[in-house]
Amino acid sequence: MPRLRLGYTKSRTGCLRCKQRRCDENRPCRACVRHGIECSLMTSSVYSDDGSCSPAPREQVITPNNLPQKLLPQALVQADTSAESSTAASSNVSTLSLAESSPATPDRFPYFAKFITEQPQDGTANWVSDLEMLHHYTTETYKTVALGYRLNIWQVQVPKLAFSHVFLLHQLLAVSAFHLAYLHPDNRQQYSLQASHHQSLAIQGISVALQCITTENCHALFPAASFLFVGALAASRPDELAGSMQGPIMDNLIDVFLLVRGIKSVLDASKVLDTSKDIIKEGPLGDLLSPNVTDETREPNPGLERLTGRLNKFSERLSVMEAEGQLDEAVRMVIEVEIASLIRAIQYAIQNAASPEHQIMASWPIGMADAYIGLLRQRCQPAVALVAYYCVVMHATEPKYWFSRGWSFCVLRDLETLMSPPWNQDTAWALGWIARPGEMR
Repeated sequence: MPRLRLGYTKSRTGCLRCKQRRCDENRPCRACVRHGIECSLMTSSVYSDDGSCSPAPREQVITPNNLPQKLLPQALVQADTSAESSTAASSNVSTLSLAESSPATPDRFPYFAKFITEQPQDGTANWVSDLEMLHHYTTETYKTVALGYRLNIWQVQVPKLAFSHVFLLHQLLAVSAFHLAYLHPDNRQQYSLQASHHQSLAIQGISVALQCITTENCHALFPAASFLFVGALAASRPDELAGSMQGPIMDNLIDVFLLVRGIKSVLDASKVLDTSKDIIKEGPLGDLLSPNVTDETREPNPGLERLTGRLNKFSERLSVMEAEGQLDEAVRMVIEVEIASLIRAIQYAIQNAASPEHQIMASWPIGMADAYIGLLRQRCQPAVALVAYYCVVMHATEPKYWFSRGWSFCVLRDLETLMSPPWNQDTAWALGWIARPGEMR
């Protein structure tokens, strides 16, 4: 005897509460009557067989015209009553927060409740754009920051840390947005605004975290500070869209110096937190602090070696001018410290870095003294002259790094207007190096 199949009624336009129970589509439906609950067929629109929405009986249709005005946004109260306006208004009504309703008003949209986890945002954060920037970072931007060096750390470990430390996530998104602005000049303004938004939030978070560096947040602060350096350079790149080299000047570079000095705080704190080991070196990003070249892979760098020789001659000139009474001893000592620091950065990078120019550009400002930055603010001529040599290093990074492109020429051009003899010869030498690097001695 064939097995009997239990019958059921397929519902296409049934009650929203019990449609999955095969609603019988009575008004009210039997399932709602049996459970003693309100049936949505009595209070809302239903769906036709073709999937379109059709209104309930006229006396039960919900429109902006018969809803209490306290449930409507002000824009809807003042909206035009045409068919097009009514359609848009109905859409807006469906997204009203339950908190806006009067306690005495019945819940018109009960099926929204299980999807609401918090109060709606005001729409200022576009999470779709954030996902676009995160995707772009993990597929493209990380390679432009690392240039083949420890790629797994920048692609995997750094984003993983960012999910636990929001300030790092904001800075990562900012760098990605700046990169998109560079790649897509037609949308530069849009991406730049998004980058500035995230960078502002990142700086706020970094500032708070730097006040209390711990064994947990120091790992995230290190890449955040590194990204901050990239973001600061990218934010002031020359405006190529304007057809000119209008871009960063000396004050912009000083601001970058001040921002990246936070890296030194992180590195110093990581050693103080645990005297038995360097915490960052023992953490997930530790390989970033280890040399990335060997004797076999190290290549000679005659340009940086010539630059070192030029810096030594610059230091000798300072001593002669002090002896002749043309330079204050205290000023000379402050500048001498920074010259020695730049030479050490060059020598270390040549021995240990696959991309020495980039490491020099990023590392020299980290330990910069407040006294030297004060001299730069005051436009002390010998102090500013040293920056011209730093611009030579920046220029060497530009073919590889998009975020430093154009900086060296713009800053040197600004220095050219600031310098007077005999210090203008240093700026002239740096400009000549940029124009004819193979000919400079």
